[in-house]
Amino acid sequence: MDISAAWTRLDTPGTDHCRLFATTDGYRLEGSARFIEAGVSVSIDYTVDYAADWSTRSATVNREGTIRHIRRDNGWFIDDVAVPGIDALKDVDFGFTPATNLAQVKRLDLAVGQAAELHVAWMDADQAGLVRLWQYYRRTDDLTYAYEAPEYQATLVFSEGGFVADYPDLWKMTT
Repeated sequence: MDISAAWTRLDTPGTDHCRLFATTDGYRLEGSARFIEAGVSVSIDYTVDYAADWSTRSATVNREGTIRHIRRDNGWFIDDVAVPGIDALKDVDFGFTPATNLAQVKRLDLAVGQAAELHVAWMDADQAGLVRLWQYYRRTDDLTYAYEAPEYQATLVFSEGGFVADYPDLWKMTT
């Protein structure tokens, strides 16, 4: 497996592109998001290492030289400091890219008509920390999911490769 994707941001000027590839014991996602936030240009490079079951092992977020190392090892840690209250969560989700939704969908492996609720360890572009975020996915056909999270709900359309192709009002896949 070696797939790439690129998106245009819809709510503000911006782009994101990433590459997902298999490793000896799982998968690695590498990407770069560039966008305008509150009138300021933001540049974030990210990596996520997944186990074979698509659960998150570790991640790195680099916002213009401020690097955050995230790992999941009997709990969640940022830069070796434990993050309380999210120990049992299996997924990291970055609010600044549509790329990380792929892992939840792959791991859940829902059949058409099935639904699941889960919580993820969520980090936004400000890198303030990881917080518990509730999500709901209901698979409506081969490539479409009804999606809900606090303050957002939409029908997400995924590509054959597994990435979100249409994230209404936020991201649209270009390749």
